[in-house]
Amino acid sequence: MGFGMTIHTNSGEVLLNLTKPRSGITTPLLMEAQALYSALAWCHEHSFYPDSIVSDCNVLVNYICKNKTHNLHLNLFVIEIKSLLSYFPNVSLSYILRGANHAAHCLAKTALSLEQEALRMNPSVQT
Repeated sequence: MGFGMTIHTNSGEVLLNLTKPRSGITTPLLMEAQALYSALAWCHEHSFYPDSIVSDCNVLVNYICKNKTHNLHLNLFVIEIKSLLSYFPNVSLSYILRGANHAAHCLAKTALSLEQEALRMNPSVQT
């Protein structure tokens, strides 16, 4: 399994693409939660403070935004995700259609063939 993340400016310029492989087998919903958690953790560790976070997993976004608790397996991830979201006080979490999230989806597929995290940054970005 793997996940992909892309960071854009408000004008749509790509700042960073990240692919990260994950070992193990899990349900698609839990993988989406792991991917969101990993993306948030990466942003926090690298001092990226996004204004907006989008996911193409409507079930996960609704679960987090509506404070649902009926899925015991998902609850652990949601607690950790909400904890990380607290580091980004102005961030909004929303759903995006999978077709509009093509770059992250392709990056996740790319991660399947990687053994470690791969990062491609816009050359003009300084970290």
